[in-house]
Amino acid sequence: RWPHSTRRGSLLQGLLFGVAAVLGMMHPLDLGGGLIFDGRSVVVSLCALYFGPWAAGLSVLMAVAYRLGVGGDGAITGSLVTVATAAVGLLARKRPHASLPSPLFLYTLGVISSLVMLVLMFTLPQGAGASVVSRIGMPVLLLYPLATVLGGAVLSRQVRGRLAETEIRQSQALLDAAQHLAKVGGWEWDLRRQRMTWTDEVYRIHDIARGELEPGPAQLM
Repeated sequence: RWPHSTRRGSLLQGLLFGVAAVLGMMHPLDLGGGLIFDGRSVVVSLCALYFGPWAAGLSVLMAVAYRLGVGGDGAITGSLVTVATAAVGLLARKRPHASLPSPLFLYTLGVISSLVMLVLMFTLPQGAGASVVSRIGMPVLLLYPLATVLGGAVLSRQVRGRLAETEIRQSQALLDAAQHLAKVGGWEWDLRRQRMTWTDEVYRIHDIARGELEPGPAQLM
């Protein structure tokens, strides 16, 4: 919930996604010889798409550092996959419409990221790429785009809720400013709970601090 429009917020998002990527890498599909496949391409591409380059950079740095630390024949390839799929997410972020991505857009992002990952398998040493692609190609193309859609749906819901909260706060600020200029307060009566609330201007008009007096109709007479 930290505002991701700030640098600090972006880095915090990157930290969270980086942790998620590393946790996923701790339980990978291990084909032996250090050839490790997991969902970090989904994680970093979504991080880049929703939260931008600073968040993506930190999450990629964490995932690459862990992957290189694990070692094995696929360390370089795995690192390239992480960087490349984050780049795909950043490119997708530059889409012409500023609205939240649709399920079709997310699915397309997942397909492209998966194809990039499979192409990079051919950077594996000793010509192992073709064998690996033949074994994992179809599962990756079937499952990774769906995982991208599901992860994106969760993120879109969270972002949509945060935007709605921001709009409510802005509307409330405009209302408070208008009441202050007009020297007119407002109140609301909750019929179910039989409880009254006052706007800030009511407190200012009557020179009362919040908490000093319980709001009620009698005090407005």
